[in-house]
Amino acid sequence: MSKAGKLAQRGFTLIELLVVVAIIATLASMLLPALARSKSKAQRIRCANNLKQIELGMKVWANDNNSKYPWQVEQTAGGAKPNGTDNATANFQFCVASNELVTPKIVMCPSDTQRNAATNFANCALTNVSYCAGNDADENKPKNILAADRNMGGFEFTGLDDNTACYTINVPGGGQNAKWKKSLCHGANAGNSGMSDGSVQQFKDSGLLRTVLNIPSADTVDGTLRFYVP
Repeated sequence: MSKAGKLAQRGFTLIELLVVVAIIATLASMLLPALARSKSKAQRIRCANNLKQIELGMKVWANDNNSKYPWQVEQTAGGAKPNGTDNATANFQFCVASNELVTPKIVMCPSDTQRNAATNFANCALTNVSYCAGNDADENKPKNILAADRNMGGFEFTGLDDNTACYTINVPGGGQNAKWKKSLCHGANAGNSGMSDGSVQQFKDSGLLRTVLNIPSADTVDGTLRFYVP
């Protein structure tokens, strides 16, 4: 038998096998972080697309309701304005515009591993929603936030009526702690916001803080910046 044949017959030595395994492990350690970053970026883009669809759906709804969003229209008139019964929660705001939003998958962020999409809007609960709705959003106030990832945090008050939270931008120091929660959606220092002007912004903490502080308290309902948080 030739020398080449003998080498092929004996196969790998233990040392050679360990070297191959080490090379594969090294390549994997180099590629996996890049793949994870690529997946995270793709999910954030999909999230931004969801917010864009929410904006468009809400604007279509507003066009049929005197340029008002659901939270500005009385429930007796088909809207979702708070009526003192704590039923105007985030999922209700989106459910009212279900015809325009079409599918509850739109209100689910692909990075939100703690939530599942509802099968239909009829059974859509807070646990099926990844986005908060801005109570102070108005078509005539472009700087306001219409919808944003639920990892928005740093509120001065939480657990208010209708499961809302707010930044007290009408007092000195209000809103100064606005930032993204690291344990939800896109993690620390990253989040998406859909604005009243129809744009979708990808903000770091600094961008979110700047946006919150640039909203005039006169452009809010009661001087605070309030959100329906799921």
